[in-house]
Amino acid sequence: KIATSSFYKAFPEEKDNWFFATIDMDGNEQIFKKLRQSSILIYYHVGPTGAPLQGKQQMSNAEEISKYITGLTGKKFTIYRPPNYFMMIVTVLVLAITGVVGYLIRDFVKKMVYESDLWAFLGLAFTFLMMSGHMWLQIRGAPFMAQGGGIFSDTTQYMYGIESWAVMILYGGVTLGLVIVNDFSRSSKSQAQSSTYVLAGTLIVVVFFAYLVSVFADKYKGYPFRLLI
Repeated sequence: KIATSSFYKAFPEEKDNWFFATIDMDGNEQIFKKLRQSSILIYYHVGPTGAPLQGKQQMSNAEEISKYITGLTGKKFTIYRPPNYFMMIVTVLVLAITGVVGYLIRDFVKKMVYESDLWAFLGLAFTFLMMSGHMWLQIRGAPFMAQGGGIFSDTTQYMYGIESWAVMILYGGVTLGLVIVNDFSRSSKSQAQSSTYVLAGTLIVVVFFAYLVSVFADKYKGYPFRLLI
């Protein structure tokens, strides 16, 4: 969007000659089938004859897209990014409020800094966030779920927002089972209680890991292994 708006800003007379459009895979499967494509991002140039010509795929920023547009149009232009004053004001307000609140609760903050359990929880949460595909969603901007209400996409080249949360929960379940086996069983007061924790934790690990393997096998067609499911 930034590249195309910059092109029109530099050459307003070209608005009736060059048109730019984006198509998402969700809800437009017929177009992708016609182009014989199953992955994104893909750039096409459709000429006056209507025949689509595939362009470069690895264009991750506005500058690279502008070079591609320049190669097609023969018109060189500079990327223009309008200043976002709203975000600047919000950032200043957030920093100011954070500073005031931090000063008022400085004793509590000092105590939390040395709380090992808190840092362990935050570390695990960040790990689950990265392993679930959250960054992929931020880059690609995929919808939260399929139009038909599905959770998991059936291809390795695509995923939904709810799919990321589901994968995060599965990884969290496996980790919870390991924590129960390792920590709860050692801190129990009796041998029977310790054995119960070990059995319960092992069962949780097996169930959640089985679902993980099942999801992986469904997305990677031909994967030969399964566990329970």
